[in-house]
Amino acid sequence: SMGPQTVAALRARLPTAYLDVHVGCQNPDAVVDALLEHSSGITIQFESCVDAAATARRIRAAGVDVGVCIAPETPVAAVEDLLSAGLVDTVDVLAVAPGRGGQAFDAAAAVPKLKELRKRFPAVRRQVDGGIDEKTAKLAVAAGADVLVAGSFLFANGVEEGVDALRGAFEA
Repeated sequence: SMGPQTVAALRARLPTAYLDVHVGCQNPDAVVDALLEHSSGITIQFESCVDAAATARRIRAAGVDVGVCIAPETPVAAVEDLLSAGLVDTVDVLAVAPGRGGQAFDAAAAVPKLKELRKRFPAVRRQVDGGIDEKTAKLAVAAGADVLVAGSFLFANGVEEGVDALRGAFEA
């Protein structure tokens, strides 16, 4: 877990990097303002927001890209108003239960959402997070994922080798 100080330190070391910060805490509104200055994108956990639209507007007003993350049990319909209003640049589809690394990819939870997002909201980036490896990356990309979030796979296989393997999912 990283807080605003870590994001600021990353920005200082990587001034041109695209830093997408996933705010997965109970009350994202409590930390969003502290992240705006150093983030390229802020992804809020939909289920933790009191008023996701208001939070998205605040992020957008600062010139920062807006992402919304939905848990495996949350349907796309729950964020449809945000998407229809143009308040979101990226939807992060969790393919695992929030909070722990190393879980298995839940295709039944993620794949239908990615397909629905690609069909109904083609201009929105579709990101998938959790259980991503060489095999599941191909499945996610075929379903419509534009961005893959992989942690355990990269650390287990070496970052450079792991990234190369995941890039292959986009070339298949």
